[in-house]
Amino acid sequence: MIFMGYDIDLEISSYEQAVKTRPGDADARRALGLAYGIKGRYSDAVRELEEAAKLRPDSAEIHYSLGIAYDALGETKKASQEFRKAVELKDDYVEARLSLAITLNELGLVDDALPVFTELVKQAPNLPEARVGFAISLMAAGYLDDAIEMLQEAVKLNPEYFDAYMLLAGAYADKGDLREAENAYKQAVKANPSSPDAYYNLAVTQSERNLLTEAIQNYRIAIQHSPDFLEAHYNLGLLLDDKGLVDEAIREYETTLDLDPDFPDAYNRLGWDYARMGDPAKAREFYEKAIALDEHFVQAHLNLGSLFLEQKQYEDAIREFETVQKIDPDNGEAKNYLATARYKLGII
Repeated sequence: MIFMGYDIDLEISSYEQAVKTRPGDADARRALGLAYGIKGRYSDAVRELEEAAKLRPDSAEIHYSLGIAYDALGETKKASQEFRKAVELKDDYVEARLSLAITLNELGLVDDALPVFTELVKQAPNLPEARVGFAISLMAAGYLDDAIEMLQEAVKLNPEYFDAYMLLAGAYADKGDLREAENAYKQAVKANPSSPDAYYNLAVTQSERNLLTEAIQNYRIAIQHSPDFLEAHYNLGLLLDDKGLVDEAIREYETTLDLDPDFPDAYNRLGWDYARMGDPAKAREFYEKAIALDEHFVQAHLNLGSLFLEQKQYEDAIREFETVQKIDPDNGEAKNYLATARYKLGII
């Protein structure tokens, strides 16, 4: 395996020989641990770095490297402990402080992460990653405005910071400012024009702003970049329905079901479209498939009951509306439809 111009396997062999010859050499063990990490042999990396830390417990760099190896193994708590040791040994160790703050975030220890990020931003004011991590903690703690300010500063430092724009857009959306959320997603698209998630979230936001033409366009771009993007196909179908483009909507729902045959919402929408197109047999088929997948699917029961009502199958309609009332006793639509069906049948 060649890594950045050198043979990592050859390096590992050389470091292994050095450790065998000088087992008490902390530098050799750290070098071997780092090489194992590059190779993806994280358990071996941890073993060597633990030995190095025993040999030189006052080395911030060794503790930091051990933390990285633990983190690669998914042992976040141990990683955090090693990063903290590194920071305690070397107060100006920016990389270790950033890693400590991030792992505290991952552990859900937001109150512990916040002061670490506060110090980190003072220590490295031009490091955009510090501000993004800080913003994540602030959002988790409920300080949305402060998080937005921190993310704005991050993108000033790095105008191509895709993740920062995505987080900023989400923060604006949480705040209810959809216009600014849309603008931030547009910046994310500029930063990474091949990201299906950016186009998808932009489309969702534009849909919420009733910018349907723009949303349809961006759902389609998301699908171009990720043809198996199920939610994009389904949401695109909904907007095409709203535009009256029923045939195109049906194709999107069918694609959704090709990707996930157990998606009840897509069956329900197909039933709705076929009912609109005057094909009650197909409509019933798809409503019943939706209900078979989710027997508590209120809207599918309502739609099927309405179809039965239109077809003058009043007993079947009553059954569906009564089912809705069992699931959702306060459902007004079911109450009204049920009264109509009973009246038509002569029950009341």
